[in-house]
Amino acid sequence: MINSVYEKTLTGKTIVFLGGCEATLSSCDKIYLFENKRVIASGTHKALSQDYPGYHLVKNQ
Repeated sequence: MINSVYEKTLTGKTIVFLGGCEATLSSCDKIYLFENKRVIASGTHKALSQDYPGYHLVKNQ
């Protein structure tokens, strides 16, 4: 339900989420991972899941 609300009201806008469940992350156009105030990886949920070894740790927290 929350994702459908996001889609209806936030389409075409830039939104910054801090955290988020996997369903929310999978609908994002771009995800940035930060460590020590620096971007350490970015990409789609699918790309990060496949290419970035630490991403599964973040999404499972």
